[in-house]
Amino acid sequence: MAIAAGSYHTCALRDDGEIVCWGWNAFGQADAPSDRFNAVSAGVAHTCGLRKDNAIVCWGSSRVGQTDAPSGPFSTVSTGGFYTCGLLDSGEAECWGSYGFSQTDAPSGYFSAVSVGEDHSCGLREDGRIVCWGSNDDDQTDAPSGHFSTVSASGFHTCGLRKGGEIVCWETTGPFKRMHRADPSAPSALAGGTPAGCAKAAKSCAWEATSTAKRMCPADTSAP
Repeated sequence: MAIAAGSYHTCALRDDGEIVCWGWNAFGQADAPSDRFNAVSAGVAHTCGLRKDNAIVCWGSSRVGQTDAPSGPFSTVSTGGFYTCGLLDSGEAECWGSYGFSQTDAPSGYFSAVSVGEDHSCGLREDGRIVCWGSNDDDQTDAPSGHFSTVSASGFHTCGLRKGGEIVCWETTGPFKRMHRADPSAPSALAGGTPAGCAKAAKSCAWEATSTAKRMCPADTSAP
């Protein structure tokens, strides 16, 4: 049903809600519990899942409290470098773990989605605006104006999918500086990763809304 790639490990959510993980397991981040889940997200050295009862359960390294999930209920979960964010059923964002860049200081208000990068986070407001917080060394939290349907925070850049199908990414350095893509096939999904994971080459990918679900990556257009 879903797959989540962390920095050095990967997890998949089976149809029956079981999570299976493989890869680097020095901190137990690949030792998924035997519960049943609706979602999974993998970080650098920890993993979190949204259980069927809408509670977030995390495992792996908790050196800075990134696995100490508060009580919910939650509707979604996203893991970053060494911290985690989730959306409560109310739509408010709550984050925990590493605090070095205020990346766990989620703004007040209501969101429909949240995405966590290395040291910054972004949320999609209910009206389609993107709000970001945390490290801004590369302007990765300077979200453009407009209305979006999806947001994805990666290592040191962020991308959003406008409601018209255009992908917009922002950072001050690297391949995503002023990168825009308008495509008549209208991508329907967008994903990034932590620096040592898929985004090690500073790339993000989108999936076209077609029967073949073709993957589009500005740095590498070949699907695995």
